[in-house]
Amino acid sequence: MTTSVNAPLLVSRTELAAELKLSRKQVDRYHKCGAFKPVSTSPLRFDLVKCVEEYRRKKAKSEDLRTGGTNKLEAQLRKAKADLEESELKLSRLREDIVPADELEAIWEANRAACLERIRRFPTEIAPALMGVDGIAEVSDILERAMCQVLTDLAEIDVPEDCDNAEE
Repeated sequence: MTTSVNAPLLVSRTELAAELKLSRKQVDRYHKCGAFKPVSTSPLRFDLVKCVEEYRRKKAKSEDLRTGGTNKLEAQLRKAKADLEESELKLSRLREDIVPADELEAIWEANRAACLERIRRFPTEIAPALMGVDGIAEVSDILERAMCQVLTDLAEIDVPEDCDNAEE
């Protein structure tokens, strides 16, 4: 029997299953879903080259869906980079290069509360000094000195060392 170079290599379901290392049942499923199109129906014959190509295409598509469109090495690389970043953060914490956000927030809130308390006390502290003062210049002078004292007090509020370099 002579075959033309362009003639398809026709195979049965059993031969196709053996070539693709599938069961006949799996070949039937691919046939029913339209992936393997028979060249003839009586007897049922498939073009081996087209079926192999379609099987590889389906398998690659299935692999892409399973892995999110990336191969295993790319996924491992992403995981390794994430692990490295996490390790760098842990190292920075150990070196005290960074302050955890919850600590920083607690320190900020404590300093904010201390500042607000000092500012709230200002009117009650200054009121007695202004009693009986008649001249605007004298009132202005007393207020200016008192305000300078408040600002000095605010600047001297104790900031824990952890926050000193928070802006850097």
